[in-house]
Amino acid sequence: MHVLQISASVSPLHGGPPEFALNLNRALRAHGCRARILTSDALLTDTQLRTLRETFPEGALHLCRSDHRVAEKLEWFRALRTNLRDRPIVHIHGYYLWQTAAAALMCRTLRVPYLVHCHGIFEPYQARRARAKKAVFNALVGRWLLGRAAGLVFDTVAEQRAAVLPLRLNGLRSFVIPPCPAHDTPLATAGHPDPDPDPGPGPAVLFLARIAPIKRVDLVIAALPSILESHPSARLYVAGDDSDGLAADAIQQLPPACRPAVHLEGFVQGDDKAALLARSSVFVLPSENENFGISVAEALVAAVPVVISRAVGLAPSVERAGAGVVLDDLTVEAVAAGVHAVLDDPTRYSLMREAAHQLGRSLYNAQASVEVAQMAYATAAHTGTT
Repeated sequence: MHVLQISASVSPLHGGPPEFALNLNRALRAHGCRARILTSDALLTDTQLRTLRETFPEGALHLCRSDHRVAEKLEWFRALRTNLRDRPIVHIHGYYLWQTAAAALMCRTLRVPYLVHCHGIFEPYQARRARAKKAVFNALVGRWLLGRAAGLVFDTVAEQRAAVLPLRLNGLRSFVIPPCPAHDTPLATAGHPDPDPDPGPGPAVLFLARIAPIKRVDLVIAALPSILESHPSARLYVAGDDSDGLAADAIQQLPPACRPAVHLEGFVQGDDKAALLARSSVFVLPSENENFGISVAEALVAAVPVVISRAVGLAPSVERAGAGVVLDDLTVEAVAAGVHAVLDDPTRYSLMREAAHQLGRSLYNAQASVEVAQMAYATAAHTGTT
């Protein structure tokens, strides 16, 4: 099977979709597929570029140079046309982007089957944003391109059910392909998690995500004084790129005595991320919208109970499994109460850790993701572009 993924970026600063594309490419190749990603080197550091070239074999990635916009577009179209000559199954990540629209248009012209991966863009929260621009795009090209796709891809069943699609497109075939990890080696000990994840003097609370207003890191930081009342030695680790200063500003709103308990870790990945998860007691993400939540899945795999908003795609699974607390309200008081519900009862905490570990291993699994993806690709190849 030959699969070409189209992703505007593979920079970790762009969150889950780039990670999804990279991990899926790696997993597909490990299962014998001929897989490639057409993307850009935008926002990638020299270290990240070197890591990608060391991690992926020659031919697995085509990184268009982004240092000149015109040259990048020309290279993009040349590379796309060259790759489409072999008639792969095309997996397009995103929709309201020139790269993805161009890929869908060229696929349609050359009668190459393509799937459109939504990544939350049709959830009610996102559908309400920039409505005018999206309406113009849909009217000009969007409905025509999307309507001729071989199918839509969603990350969770909840996202699929909540999707607010442009008119006349509700009959499109759809697939749910959950993101897969970079490898199947669990972050927690195989079998049963370590019963004592926190070697320090008190519990470790972790926020790990792209730091943006939608993620509500401000609520997590503001909940710290309440957490410290019951757990005076608790620490809060905030991991993510804080170039806009959202976390730093929230820390300044804390009472001075609480500020030393907050540790800004910056952007972390690889072994640094695994080490941070391994020493965490509870993971908190009160996001206003999250179609899947890769960091939530990583916490679960590491046997870390989670406190998440109901807007996170994995919330129904977490609630059913008893792997943490799902918040109905996005307030400081609700976040603090959620953390207390996890940490204050040792017996309940132990059960939550076991449930988190089991749920994580079932949800975030490369083998399962590849099997579903291959089924979707086979269906797309059979359906074609009618």
